[in-house]
Amino acid sequence: MQWTYKPSADFASQGLSANFSIQADNGNDIQFNDPNQLGNGGSGVVHVYGDAGTHYLTITSEADWTITVTATSGQPAAPQATGAQPTQPIQAAPGTSAKAVVDQFYQDLNAHNYQAAWQLGGSNLNGGSGYSTWVAGYATTASIDASTVQNSDGTVSVSITATQTDGSVKTYAGTYTVANGAIAAANITQTGGPN
Repeated sequence: MQWTYKPSADFASQGLSANFSIQADNGNDIQFNDPNQLGNGGSGVVHVYGDAGTHYLTITSEADWTITVTATSGQPAAPQATGAQPTQPIQAAPGTSAKAVVDQFYQDLNAHNYQAAWQLGGSNLNGGSGYSTWVAGYATTASIDASTVQNSDGTVSVSITATQTDGSVKTYAGTYTVANGAIAAANITQTGGPN
């Protein structure tokens, strides 16, 4: 991954330094040397090998930034990102199936990557309570097993087994509606276990 950041001329002319950092997989990717800069601009290259799969980058910056991710030979082409607004929501790639979005949502929850799950649609499932309250709702959940099936109407049926930190098990069933690469709505009901 190649990265650059450059504060605006107005920002730099005031003698101010800008913060810029990148975290891979919520800081949990030990192969990724997270760039963290403070200054009037910078650039660098980070190489990661043997770590195929889906990864999430969290970019925090007070300055404009550019990132280019290049996959190794034989891998799909990776996207480029640029922005002065680095906290924009990340959604699944166009053409990603609704089932794949829901599967990724549960993978993110199991990895405790709540920010990624929030961006894949958790923000639409919080009932207006906000991010912190939504995350706190998973505090007693040790793991989640979700079995998904894409329906002909585009919804995704799910059967969920959530093991709690005290060893008890809760079960749920229902459907998700996915739109524009993110979960837009859910109709999930608890079917068993303690309330």
